[in-house]
Amino acid sequence: MVKTRIHTTISQETFRKIEELKKEYKTLSNIIERAVDILYNSAYTASVGEEDILLLNFVRDLNFTLCAKDHYTALAEGDTERAVKESMIEMAVKYISKKPISDLSFEELLDNVCKLWKLLNRAEHVEVERLGGRINFVFYHDMRSIRVSEIHLNLLKLLFEKYYSDKYDMDVETVTVNGFSVVFSRK
Repeated sequence: MVKTRIHTTISQETFRKIEELKKEYKTLSNIIERAVDILYNSAYTASVGEEDILLLNFVRDLNFTLCAKDHYTALAEGDTERAVKESMIEMAVKYISKKPISDLSFEELLDNVCKLWKLLNRAEHVEVERLGGRINFVFYHDMRSIRVSEIHLNLLKLLFEKYYSDKYDMDVETVTVNGFSVVFSRK
């Protein structure tokens, strides 16, 4: 691919940021190409403002988690069953995967749940491990609460029972104050 040379001037602050980014992207060309790709391809670039970036940093830096208002209300009222039903997990998985859940393979669903719980800062560690004909789903959080583990397990069960229980069996291996482990096997 033919490269085009450009020359420009930037502020000291931008130069400092570029020097930081070089640790990951190695060259100025790589940084510029990645930044342009993000700006050009993102449908949301125009709507992302400083407050949105502040919110993302706030959640990450202060270790907050995100949840829907109805889910939060039910949790605050102590109604965990309603919290699971009103969690909007189905809508969130559809949003992340860009597909209806019925069009996802079971492994794709689990991968999207992993991605979702990482994005919402619910999981410290979450993974899907394929072991022959079995799938092991491990969820770990740092909230030190068996009820948090159970709520997330019930969210996973909600999706499983609605969409995949006819093709897979679900065996809960462990539930602790820091998470759970579930094994799925084909019927």
